[in-house]
Amino acid sequence: MRCSSLRSTWGFVSLAALTSAALGVGVPAARAQSTYGAVVGVLTDSTKAVVPGAPVTLKEVQTNVTRTTTSGSDGHYEFLNLTQGRYQVAVEASGFNKRASEPFPVAARQTVRIDIELQTAGR
Repeated sequence: MRCSSLRSTWGFVSLAALTSAALGVGVPAARAQSTYGAVVGVLTDSTKAVVPGAPVTLKEVQTNVTRTTTSGSDGHYEFLNLTQGRYQVAVEASGFNKRASEPFPVAARQTVRIDIELQTAGR
């Protein structure tokens, strides 16, 4: 009787171990690791008023690949899902001088903020 009880116990332990393994119990949850970065910022004029509706261009310096967006009503712009590299932001808005940032690095899982102050054309 003792042998049958031991066999029954091992059967239960084996079944519990298999169930735990199948359900992933005791295994830490895998977290998604993004390999992308982002560039965000706000456009203002020399009086610190926001500049809405301005075209903003992001250029990856090494490849010269560009992406374009438009600043929102609050002057904000964003470029998401960027691969690692060196980038430059340029703005050419009506009534303002063209303005470009210096090249800057973007790494995986990094958000870089580039605020740009635009000068009125002719100044």
